[in-house]
Amino acid sequence: MSDSISPKHFVRINGKILGPFGQDQLRSLKSRGRLHPDHEVSIDRRTWLPATSLVDLFGEPAGAKQSTSSATSTESTSDPIQVEWFYAVGDEQHGPIGFKELRRLASQGKINHRDLVWHSGLDEWIPAGDQPGLIFPSRTASNRRNSGSTIHGGNQTQFQTFLWDMILELLRENFAPRQLQRFVQSLTSVGGFCLTLSMFLGLVLSVTLAIKLDSVQIMFTGLGMTLIASVLKFVGIHSIHAGDSLIRSTPNQMSSAAPVNMASVILLATGILLFTSSIYRGIYETQFDVKVLHFIVGCQFLFVLMTAASFLLQMSWMNVEIVADSRAGQEGLAILSFVLKLIVRISTFTFAVSSLLAAVSLGVANIIVIFSEDYKDFLSNIYSLGYLGFIQTVASGAAPLFAYLLFVTGSIFLDVCQSLITPSANLASSGGHTQGMKSGGSYNE
Repeated sequence: MSDSISPKHFVRINGKILGPFGQDQLRSLKSRGRLHPDHEVSIDRRTWLPATSLVDLFGEPAGAKQSTSSATSTESTSDPIQVEWFYAVGDEQHGPIGFKELRRLASQGKINHRDLVWHSGLDEWIPAGDQPGLIFPSRTASNRRNSGSTIHGGNQTQFQTFLWDMILELLRENFAPRQLQRFVQSLTSVGGFCLTLSMFLGLVLSVTLAIKLDSVQIMFTGLGMTLIASVLKFVGIHSIHAGDSLIRSTPNQMSSAAPVNMASVILLATGILLFTSSIYRGIYETQFDVKVLHFIVGCQFLFVLMTAASFLLQMSWMNVEIVADSRAGQEGLAILSFVLKLIVRISTFTFAVSSLLAAVSLGVANIIVIFSEDYKDFLSNIYSLGYLGFIQTVASGAAPLFAYLLFVTGSIFLDVCQSLITPSANLASSGGHTQGMKSGGSYNE
């Protein structure tokens, strides 16, 4: 098949990603000894498979051939229970085994969600975590084994941080990675609806106050705020989608899950401290509206940061991969990129929570104005609620926009640093032999 028809593949060698390569370039790399079966290939830079999955170059795996030759028409169906499975752990391939045995190995932690599985009905090897029916009860243990964390004294370190390790493990087990994206999409939809409701309530509040107080200024102020809210809604939603697309197209490789765990613990602790501080200040405030404001802000910090801390532990959602032989310089860039992606994720939760609080604040203000006969006695509270609703509306749209712009501008700096690190890494790995490189890291034939 010609290069113009067949898909091009990226190649990952010792943590370095090169490509994309066409079929002829891959054959050339293999013939010159630069592409080995233990290397990894990918079409989209997200799903990585062993180079042996390139049947045209390395042939079909021996176990897979045996399974194909002995498979019946019943086994080639999509029912996973009726077919024989093969699985690969590291560089070793095992099988064939039944699906019940495969599920038992997964439940015991002998197969983790990143190990590859295959049967005769599949076109290619897939990660075990993508196969329905397989259960991985201890994602923490899988991450430790994948990260190659065999450092002397590792068990002692885990024992010394038992409390936080237990909390992190509970959070990992209570969130399914496949549900995260749908939850975030639903959260964004709820935030957009709340912003629309806030615009309507803000307009009703300004019109009602303008009529009752005979003030044209309030009318124009309300119209201006409604216009600003509509712009912020558009900007916020599109920034969230744009940031999510960038995260999915920006993989990070780390030598262990330690940076992710540390970020989660820091977020959890920060959320608890900010919540406690806000509640403490609110208790000693004399003005009712200021007291309520402190309580709302404290709960907002707690929810946003604790939710973000729980979700980022599912590293596939953050597009983070554990590579045991990751270099220090590359991991430094990966951690900085991870921090930028974390800010984008936090802004998504801020968007939803702020939109909801804006709708609630403006809704309460409307209830007081419309149904209270002595509304003039509560004008200061009404203005405070309206101001709070507007500030929350601004925060809901500005937070995703700021996070997206920070991610884009920060990525420019990271790309420059990567271009400075990668040539030296290639030079060291090739023994000083200079390789011709095209833009994007592809090999120049």
